[in-house]
Amino acid sequence: MGIKSLVEKGVIELWEDVYDSRLDDKAAPDLSDILRGEEEPVYSDPEEFFKRTYMTRSLEELLEETAETLKSGKGGTIFLLTSLFGGGKTHTQICLYHAFTNPGKLRIINEKLSSRIAEIGKPLIVVMDGSRASSVPHPSEPYRAGGFTVKTIWGMLAYRLGAYAKVKHLDDEKAPVPDVDLLKTILVETKEPKLILMDEIVHYVFNMHKSLREYGEKVLLFLDYLARAVEGTPNTVLVASVQAEYRIVEGAKTLLEEEVFKGYAGKVLSVLSRESTRTVIPVTPDDVVKVLQKRIFKKIPEKEASTARDRLHSAYRENPELFGVEADWQFSSGETGRILTAKDTYPFHPKYIEVLQEFVTRNKDLQKTRDAVRITRKVVRRFLRERGDAEFIMPWHIDLR
Repeated sequence: MGIKSLVEKGVIELWEDVYDSRLDDKAAPDLSDILRGEEEPVYSDPEEFFKRTYMTRSLEELLEETAETLKSGKGGTIFLLTSLFGGGKTHTQICLYHAFTNPGKLRIINEKLSSRIAEIGKPLIVVMDGSRASSVPHPSEPYRAGGFTVKTIWGMLAYRLGAYAKVKHLDDEKAPVPDVDLLKTILVETKEPKLILMDEIVHYVFNMHKSLREYGEKVLLFLDYLARAVEGTPNTVLVASVQAEYRIVEGAKTLLEEEVFKGYAGKVLSVLSRESTRTVIPVTPDDVVKVLQKRIFKKIPEKEASTARDRLHSAYRENPELFGVEADWQFSSGETGRILTAKDTYPFHPKYIEVLQEFVTRNKDLQKTRDAVRITRKVVRRFLRERGDAEFIMPWHIDLR
């Protein structure tokens, strides 16, 4: 029985939002919009968000280590989310936000972690989205609220921590950056466990360097001082997204940066790197299959996956002159060498995953996981509309028009 028939019978279920084409371009939500409650429910509602979130190993470890730091009273920790082109950085930040504001909802995907995070109580979460002046202001576009006018990134951090008075005299592009001791004092005097989420900080540094160069240099110095202060402050975690990642190129470990931010991402990565810093790759190539399955489908019965795989492999064995050997139709990311069979990738054929990965990785205008989800939403809708009822979603179902 084909996928379309299984969907019509309710054997395979899609998430309702997949049918809404408006949400295709919302495959990458904004952290600031989540905070303001202005995002779509699939992202802003923690229960709906976790239902569609695949718990990668790196995400699970990040949540565990963050919880441990916030609870244990040990020195602070810095996590750098590194990936190119939409590799799950913002999604991970949103996951952290929801997990530590609504730990009970995390039970949907990880009951043990949910209970562990709930023991911490309510940490103070500071969200700093560098793409929004309302979240991270600058001298040309200050933040005004409650009689305050905040002009700098360090002023905003202090304001969010309830300690603006301590840096008010330094909240100006011409003033020196608050030193490590002052930043540490502000962090220490805030008694609650602290989770600082910095998203799009490379965008902010790039923007300031291009328009307010002197202030832009000070932003890098501030990040350096902040990293030092966090490292020495108990119950404090800083998580920052950086548009760069390390890859092996010609046998050497090489830092690759998004072209538009070349040089800037590397600088941010450098100043935030301390002894306690951990580098996290949110989504690896091996995770993409599970991410797609989780984001698109509400239910995929294992029995149907096994049946479809067996029929497919039977066809391969019976027609070797057409299909070659079965191994030719499996998928390996090339990073871990793990082989994924048609059962692992169902209802996607392994070759669909391979072609999609190749397409979004090689095309500089596309963003890895983000566009893989966006493209697949469109592919699945078109697949269900068209005539025919294939047992797998194949590479040729990708319409690039």
